[in-house]
This record gives sequence, C-alpha cells and structure tokens, in this order.
Amino acid sequence: MKRSLDAVVHRVPAIVLAAALIAGFQGLGGSGLLAQQAPQQAEAPARTATPRAFQPQDWYRVKTLSSPVLSPDGRHAAVQVQTVVEAENTRVNEIWVVATDGGDPVRFSSPGVNSTSPRFSEDGSLLIFSAPRPGHRNSTWAVRMDRPGGEFPYEPSEGESQGG
Repeated sequence: MKRSLDAVVHRVPAIVLAAALIAGFQGLGGSGLLAQQAPQQAEAPARTATPRAFQPQDWYRVKTLSSPVLSPDGRHAAVQVQTVVEAENTRVNEIWVVATDGGDPVRFSSPGVNSTSPRFSEDGSLLIFSAPRPGHRNSTWAVRMDRPGGEFPYEPSEGESQGG
C-alpha cells in the first residue's frame, strides 16, 4: 500500500520527537537521564528516592538532535545526534536513521566520527552526509539504505545538487 506523503509529512514532528526520545534517552552510547528516571516515575506511589535537580555533570549525558530529514518515500527519518565525550572534552555528531512506522534507531555513520548534514539521494537509495576525514579530500560520504555500513566517498553526478 503506497503511503500518502502528506500523511507522513504531518507525522514528522511526532517522528522527530520519537527519534529524540529513543536516541537521546535510551542509550546511543549511554543511558540518558530520562531513561534512568522513567522506572521511578512509573512507580511514583511506591517511590522512596528523593527527586534531584539537574546537575552540571548531567549536561554530559544530554544528546542533541538536529537536521531531521525524511526519505523521499517517507519510510525513514534521518537525524544528526550530538553527544559529548567528556573524557576528551569534545562533541561528536553521528547520523542515525529510524523507520517512520516505528522500530529502533540505527547508526548509519561510523561511530565516533564527526558526521553532519544528513540527506537522502533523490531516489532514496543513499543516505548522504558530510564527514571531513584525515587523508581524504572528499568530505561527502554515502551509505546504501538497503544495508547500513560501508561508507564510501560520494560525488554527485553532473546536474545533481549537493545540498540534497
């Protein structure tokens, strides 16, 4: 059954929110503050732990989601997830994809490699993103949507826009 693009577009805020909750608070490299508090909230009547205020060290566990983009067929949403690597005092951006009909998010960019600006090819077969890497002159990379992993340098064909 073919999906109506309008129906999917109207769901984008919910999709981005779902991706944010899944990506930001259920792991992606560590447990999030909300995920740790969720069981306590579910057991609110029997809870004995005292709620605590947000602490400065909690900032290191906050994940920031940005640059959401919908695949041309509306079946996937890609998002840039920024995490803090406290030990290195740096931030890392990775590209994650989640199916719009639910499921777990999947990291499509190499772990720990700064990757930004996700976009899909016009036919939706590739996820394209920017990732400057030492030793490579090309800073645009792609991953096939039918099998994550195996990034390769991407150069748009003649007449194809780089901005997606």
